Amino acid sequence: MDSSDACLENTPPSIKETAENVMSNLLPKKSKDRHTRRYNNFKKWCTDKKVKNTSENILIAYFDEISSTLNSSTLWSVYSMLKTTLNINDNLDISQYKKLKTYIKRKSEYYIPKKSEIFTREEINKFLHDAPNDMFLMMKVVFVIGISGACRSCELVQLELSQIKFLEDFITINIANTKNNVQRTFFISNEIEP
Repeated sequence: MDSSDACLENTPPSIKETAENVMSNLLPKKSKDRHTRRYNNFKKWCTDKKVKNTSENILIAYFDEISSTLNSSTLWSVYSMLKTTLNINDNLDISQYKKLKTYIKRKSEYYIPKKSEIFTREEINKFLHDAPNDMFLMMKVVFVIGISGACRSCELVQLELSQIKFLEDFITINIANTKNNVQRTFFISNEIEP
């Protein structure tokens, strides 16, 4: 029994309950399901392989197995999720596992990330001016809002009419539910740049 187990046994029930409630809410709300799923997948793999204790070698074997179906950026994502969930659930700090990190780095040596194509300013202006409004008006509106507010696709999908205020010379848009939980407001003027 280590010192943290001994402290836990001597902790009053109300404080123990409060600590457990806090611990259960440490995962990010938006990705809690993904974190939990990754943790459960790892634990199931451990059960299937009859692994009783998690060690650096066990994690290297796990990552070696999943690396056949996942690209290196996803491996880093899995590492990050397991680092958090193993720390919270099992009190295990895998950030100290240097061989595991080296293994994942080696897996990403020849990985070439896909580059997203980006519209040029000319292509954006051509679309806004030349595309017929009867077919593309909604797309143009989404396009202007998305570019003006540097919006993520999920922010555009969640945008409600109550977040948009139409004023005389401009429109103000308030994005409440952002990735970093900081409300953002931006303006769109009536005049379109040439």
